[in-house]
Amino acid sequence: MNLIGNSNFFRMKKDSVAAYLPYFGERQAGGSYGGRDIGIEFEGAPEGLVVSEDKENSYKISFKIKDKNTTTEHYNVIVRVYPSLSSTIYVNSTQKNSIRYRGKVLKTSKEK
Repeated sequence: MNLIGNSNFFRMKKDSVAAYLPYFGERQAGGSYGGRDIGIEFEGAPEGLVVSEDKENSYKISFKIKDKNTTTEHYNVIVRVYPSLSSTIYVNSTQKNSIRYRGKVLKTSKEK
C-alpha cells in the first residue's frame, strides 16, 4: 500500500495533539459504509498524557483522546520514539481493531 503524497500526519505541539491517519481494518461497531470519515482523526488536549524514558534510550508517550468527528469513538494512543528518530504509533479504538503506524520524527518549521 503506497501512501506517498497522502496528507496523513501525527503532530504534537505543547499541550495538544492532532492526527489524521488512514485506517485499513475492521470496525467493531456500526458505521456508514463508504462514509467519508473512516480514518482516525483527533485534535485537542490529550487526557492522561504520560511521557517516559523507556529502555534503550527510547521514549514512550501515551494518552487518551476523543475522535474529532464523533462523540462515540475514543482512542488510546502509544507513541514510541527511538534514538534514530524512527517512531511507531499504536492506536487502540473503542470501535475499530488496533492498528500500528511507522514513520520518522520531523521538526516542523517555526510559526510566524
